[in-house]
Amino acid sequence: MIRGAVFFDVDGTLARTSSGQHLAEFLGHAKVIQEVQAGYGAGTLSSQEAAVLEARGWATRTPTEVRGFLESLPLVDGIAETVLWCRRRGLVPVLATLAWDVVGTHLCDRFGFDRAC
Repeated sequence: MIRGAVFFDVDGTLARTSSGQHLAEFLGHAKVIQEVQAGYGAGTLSSQEAAVLEARGWATRTPTEVRGFLESLPLVDGIAETVLWCRRRGLVPVLATLAWDVVGTHLCDRFGFDRAC
């Protein structure tokens, strides 16, 4: 019986860094992402503008390639155990994140989260 849901954030909570910044290191556009994140944080870039600039670094990559880079994403300890704890108590573990879809899919597959949005 499902008793409720528990929502988890990715960047800065489960991941010790920004997943976008982590991936940008592998994709070769880390400096651009630093500038995008600074501009978004300062309010000089809209969410749409930031997403478009970040997406340009992904243009030639497949989700499968990107997922390979996520294996080294620095994560906090105890994620699998926490997901199991939730399930044993009838709580559905869900990722609520602004990270790219591939990040949520990877973490769902790896740790057993029910879904990501």
